[in-house]
Formats: sequence, structure tokens, C-alpha cells
Amino acid sequence: MTQRVAIRCGCAGRHLQLGGSPMRTGSQSCGVLLLLMFLACAGEDDGEAGSAARWVFSLEVQDTLDRDPSQFLAQPLEISVDKAGRYIVGDRGDRNIKVYDSLGDRVMVIGGSGGGPGEFRYLGSAGSYGDSIVGFDVASDRLDFFSPDGEFVRSLSLVDPGYAKPHRVRVLDDSLFLVTRFPLGTVAAPDKRLLTIVRPDGSTRSSFFERTEYFSPEYPELLQFSGVFADGWDGVVFAGLFGGDSVFAFSYDGQLLGGAALSANQVPLTTLRQVIERNGGSLRRPDGSWAHHNLLMLHRIVAIGHGRAVLQLADYDAIHGTDLLGDGGTLLVVSLGPAAGIQHIGELSTNAGLLGRDDVGAALLLRWIGAENNSTELLRLEVRSQ
Repeated sequence: MTQRVAIRCGCAGRHLQLGGSPMRTGSQSCGVLLLLMFLACAGEDDGEAGSAARWVFSLEVQDTLDRDPSQFLAQPLEISVDKAGRYIVGDRGDRNIKVYDSLGDRVMVIGGSGGGPGEFRYLGSAGSYGDSIVGFDVASDRLDFFSPDGEFVRSLSLVDPGYAKPHRVRVLDDSLFLVTRFPLGTVAAPDKRLLTIVRPDGSTRSSFFERTEYFSPEYPELLQFSGVFADGWDGVVFAGLFGGDSVFAFSYDGQLLGGAALSANQVPLTTLRQVIERNGGSLRRPDGSWAHHNLLMLHRIVAIGHGRAVLQLADYDAIHGTDLLGDGGTLLVVSLGPAAGIQHIGELSTNAGLLGRDDVGAALLLRWIGAENNSTELLRLEVRSQ
């Protein structure tokens, strides 16, 4: 089944305003789920419409993972595609990396629970890197490299006393690694920057994304509950804060290329800082409930090349934790313009979680299917201009 919608976005100065309401994808298990065509204007400062660019978004089911009921994913956190066309899925719940062939059948499991070489006590990231597969253990600050056959090859320590503790590691263009850091660790760290690009030997290429102004004056809960989401590809890194209200773009050398406020259905995000300040300096209300429960927040960023990225916003479940694969959220597609900074070029609602991209720049999403959520459906979101 295919749905087509044409939406013209109004232009107001240097900011693109989205028109229309987001659409929720259906539950079809084959074919194209959704095809959206957006007409986006590159406006001038006087408010007159400039040249029009047509954006086409196609969201389709690609495969079903773990059709065998005896196999399932516990807590998938990232997905990528290697040079052989296999899906590499990091499973935080099982503390391992699961590998699937192009048909969605599981062919290998890498790693497991433990502190030894090739084992993970807390799997923070996993993905394809050149001809290798990598997994990052948050507990030991260690990035492990595996052969295509799943054999442990080497480890790279990402400990650097000058910075806060590493949280996640993303692969950049099969040649570099993007390290995100815990904001809480910046209290004691001499260097407050939250993103570092490192080379395969562990040396630093660049560091950037300092948010000291946002975190000052300090609220312990703000530092504790905030996080960094970032991803890069094709020379551009997109970054934002979990609990923030903006997205930023940087070059691999750390130069700021642009920024934009985030919104869903034309409603701006509320920051964790605003919630804390409105609640008397705490996230806990007098009755013990969480003031940020169901707050719409940034949960994922995936760079898709050509100066574009897909972001996922979702309501935060402060009691049980947000399950993106079950609850989904709103996908925002943004683009880095030559003069207007970051522009919103599309918005749609989905019942899947944004977890990565394939080898040609399409975003990849996963969602639970089956009566007991014992299988996982893989969706592919392609963004192109006409």
C-alpha cells in the first residue's frame, strides 16, 4: 500500500515552517508503507518565497529479523550495514552484537556478558567499520574490533583524563570515530566539550560542542539526566542534547555550520532546564512524581549524508523508560543549507525506533511485531530531492 501527500511549507525569513499534520504509518508487512512529497521553499529575508525544492520521502519495510520464535532481540540500540550487506545490530539487553544476512536471518552472535576481551559489561554502541565490526563497552571505556567472522582482533581504550567519560561511539565514514560524552562528567573534567572525533589509533582529530552556558548555573539533576545524541557522515556531524531544544551541525574539524530550534507539529520543545526551574529546582514534584514524565524530547540522531539528518522525538517515559520500537515518535528530517543554517524539510509520525543507516545513506528503523513482540521489523527511510 502506498500513500501520497503533498505539503507546501511556508517560508518565513531564514526559517522553514512545516505545514500539515504528521502521519502515522500503518502496520503493513510488505511494500512501501508511506511516500511523502514535500515542497520546501528556500525563503528570502523579506519573507518572499524563493526557489522551490521538492523532497520525496519513502518509508518501506525491508526485512523481518528473527522470524524464528526461539530467537529474538532483547534491547536493540543501533543498526548498520556492512560491506557484505549484512545487518549489524547491537543488543544492549543481551550485551552482544547480532549479525543478520540480507534476508533477515541471524547468522552470528558476537561478544557476550563479561569484562574480558571481546565481552561487554554495558554495551553502549555497535556497528560496521570498514571490513570490521566494532562494539563499545561503556563500563571499561573500551572499543573492541572484530573480524567479519566475529573473531576478536584488538581493543582501543578511549580513556582521556582531559574529558568527561565516553558514552557512545559512532563510526564516521569508515575512517573515524565520533565519541559522545556524559554531561555529568564535565563537572570535574578540565575540557567541557562533549564531542570528540578520534582516529583509529586513538589520537584526537577534533573536539567540540561545549554547552556550558546551558548547564550554568548547575542543577545536579540537569547534568545527571541530560545526554548527547550525535552522528556524522559525509563530512558533517549533527548533535543535540537529550533534554535540549536545538540541533547543531559541525564540520569534522569542529567548525559550527548551523543550528536550529526543534519542534514537532510546530510546537517548540521544552528543555529539562525549563522544567527544573518551573518546578522549584528539581525534577521531582512534592508528591514524588516526575515533572518531566511524558515530556517530548530528542531521542536519536542519524546523519544520512548530503548535509541531512533524521531526528526522532518521543515522549519520555520517566517511570518505565521510553521504548522507541514499541511507542515510536516523530521523525524530523533536517538539511544544512548553504546560507540559512539548518532547515526542517519534513516531519512524520512513526511507530518504530530510529537506530541507524545503511551503506547508501537511508535511515534504518526497527519496530516490534508479533503477538508478544518476539520479532522485529526493519524499515528503511529514504530521503531524496527532485
